[in-house]
Amino acid sequence: MKADKFNAVYEKLLVRPLLSAGFSQRRNHLFFVKGTGALMFMRRRDKWSALCQDTHFTVCVRHTFLSDLERQPKIFSDSIYDYPFKIQPSRMTPDFFCSKWHYESFNEMGRWPDDIVEFGRIADAVPYLTELCGTLLNVGIQWLDFLHPAEAHRQIKRYGKADYCEKIWLKDYERYLATK
Repeated sequence: MKADKFNAVYEKLLVRPLLSAGFSQRRNHLFFVKGTGALMFMRRRDKWSALCQDTHFTVCVRHTFLSDLERQPKIFSDSIYDYPFKIQPSRMTPDFFCSKWHYESFNEMGRWPDDIVEFGRIADAVPYLTELCGTLLNVGIQWLDFLHPAEAHRQIKRYGKADYCEKIWLKDYERYLATK
């Protein structure tokens, strides 16, 4: 499938339905905020994407009261490094967050989980994009409910590596939880 055809199907089957469901868009990223939880669906293309005919998808979650790495609270952040929780969309199954999932530290430069979609090798992206849209609308929003601030704090504290950003996030969570 050529890039222009993939992008048209992506826009029709994923972007438009998510925008209709309350997501907002900034550049290649889609955002959804529920309470203090913010989900970002990140679409990334690297320097080889045009040649390889691929694109990369990652789902990220943060809380709106968290500081970014410059220690400024932001509701939306385009930087993946401001999101403690990152996952490949393909790992987001309906029961995943309640049973097997736990925080993983993906805080190193250029290292985070993503699904690589090689659209140049597929004839029809409709089934994949339809399923991905449903996953974001259902499991993604469930993740926001599951990952309330106390759970997020517990996850980072238990499974974190004491990275610089994790220390900032833990302090922000502790400050927030002290007011509740």
